[in-house]
Amino acid sequence: MPAEDPVIGGFSADGSRFLVLPYPSDPETAAIASWPSGDILARLDASDLDLPQGFDLTGGWLGADHVLLLATEAGLVLATADLSEAALIELTGWEEMAGDDGWISHAFPVGDDTFVIATVEGREARATLWRIG
Repeated sequence: MPAEDPVIGGFSADGSRFLVLPYPSDPETAAIASWPSGDILARLDASDLDLPQGFDLTGGWLGADHVLLLATEAGLVLATADLSEAALIELTGWEEMAGDDGWISHAFPVGDDTFVIATVEGREARATLWRIG
């Protein structure tokens, strides 16, 4: 990926693909690439989801079939492994937990349907475990 500044968001379970988060050089586009060639197999543009700030540099694979992306100042995006279906997901109870000034700073998949988010509110930081379902 010459002339780009990619951040690798992890490898698929079988090691044949990797998630590319090219932030900060192009926060508008996340991609799936093949390993080891690096050929781009799929792309997702932030404009497709009306994300004004694009994608952040954390996220990763949720099992073999999905990826989780952090949309800057917008929330979390769940997408299929080929990025053909993507949408912001609702975190039930998020508003009560985060308070008025809380925001998601990082997202880390830890299983097929579970992930950890790091949240910041003022000077307080915490990590919470979430499940998609």
